[in-house]
Order: sequence, then structure tokens, then C-alpha cells
Amino acid sequence: MTSLTAPSTESCNISRNHLTASEVKLLIKAVKNQGGWYSFRNSILVLMLYRHGLRRSEAARLRWSDIDLKEGTIYIRRIKGSRSGRHPLQGDEMGAIGKSWFLLGRSPESEKTLKFKDVLALKK
Repeated sequence: MTSLTAPSTESCNISRNHLTASEVKLLIKAVKNQGGWYSFRNSILVLMLYRHGLRRSEAARLRWSDIDLKEGTIYIRRIKGSRSGRHPLQGDEMGAIGKSWFLLGRSPESEKTLKFKDVLALKK
């Protein structure tokens, strides 16, 4: 019995313009190895961009009120004619978001108007 393997992108002359799951894991690991608050913040951002297919401007428009940890969802406001809607959060995303709230000394209930992009601008 012969085993079949999928053709590589090189053999099919197909160029890809996205990262694979293993490449994203390596990127997140590299970001975390930088240390400090920025590495934590940036690792969450890379994970969210990848998992939810966010554009930079969509990530910048996220608000704390878009996140519902009780339901395990996040509301994404899409641009360029795409459909906005709720996306499920996975356990590691929920844990990282909860940790960021803790590190900021805030609770999700008290920070309904804080924009997610404000976290991106925080200094150590």
C-alpha cells in the first residue's frame, strides 16, 4: 500500500500570503521571549489577529465592552463590507484577556468604555 502526501506549495507554484498555525505558535513564542508587559500584550494581539482573521483597523476598534467572558464571545466590527458578529473565544484567549484585566487593576464590569487599543498604548 502506498501512502499519499499532499503537494507542497512550491511544487504547485502557489505562493501563500498567510501564516500557518505552527508559524503563529513560533511567532507568539518569540514575542513572549521579549519579556515585559509589551510581550504579553503583543502575544494576545497576535493570537487574536490570527484566530479571528482581524485586520489591524478591526483590532484597533475593539472595546472592552465587545468582550463577554461569561458567554465566551467577542464582537468583531468588520470593515470592507464583511459581516460583523460575535466570535467564540477559546480558553487561552479568555485566560489572557482576564489576566490583562487583572494586570490593569480593572474589572470588565467597571470598564465598559475602555477601548482595547488603549491597552496597546500602555507603558510598562
